[in-house]
Amino acid sequence: MKIDQSNVPKYREEFFVLIENESIKHGAYKKISQSMYTKGEIMEEGQYDAGKKVGLWKFGIRQLGSSQGQYFNDRKIGIWNYHNANKKLNHKYDHSNNLVLFKSEWINQCDCVVIDNERETRIKPDNLPLFVGGEIEMYYHLFDLITPTHEVITQRKSGVVLIRVIIDEKGKIEVKDVYQGLEPNFDTVVLRGMKTIPNEFLPAKKDNKPVKVRCYFPYAFKSS
Repeated sequence: MKIDQSNVPKYREEFFVLIENESIKHGAYKKISQSMYTKGEIMEEGQYDAGKKVGLWKFGIRQLGSSQGQYFNDRKIGIWNYHNANKKLNHKYDHSNNLVLFKSEWINQCDCVVIDNERETRIKPDNLPLFVGGEIEMYYHLFDLITPTHEVITQRKSGVVLIRVIIDEKGKIEVKDVYQGLEPNFDTVVLRGMKTIPNEFLPAKKDNKPVKVRCYFPYAFKSS
């Protein structure tokens, strides 16, 4: 077994590797949180086959939520269930057939308007863009990437950073800039993290047609 602690204090990884190539994960895998508030929690658990995820995988962070489902050849397959921090179903998605089976409303208000000929309108889409797996899954992706800066900690800052994004008719996201900030260095960290969000959105819709939208994605931070 190999233990990678390069990302401490965020998390540590425990996994096996191939004898002939120690850079390739093979066998049981765990990612364990080392963060102050979730230390010891298993964030990810599953199996690798020659570097590719296979079989049942479980993901979770207590204050955000959890998800689980099957992988084949490093791709999600079948029906995945995504739950919030209260263990209530937040999103159900059939990854084999690209079908939304259930979705809840956004917890964090996502302000969106339709873009027509590259100009913002005052028109609201009938359906907001949807991250595959739901809002909680999107923010789970950001957990490892956004770390409080020295400034927000020492100044005991709390509030919301709003990031302006464009999501087109095909669900492709373009992260633009900080619309509302909390602290300059922390704003930069949040913006950098948002720019790594995968292109796994279902587009917004108006009159049952995909539309391009401008949205403000919130990232809330509360000092302890």
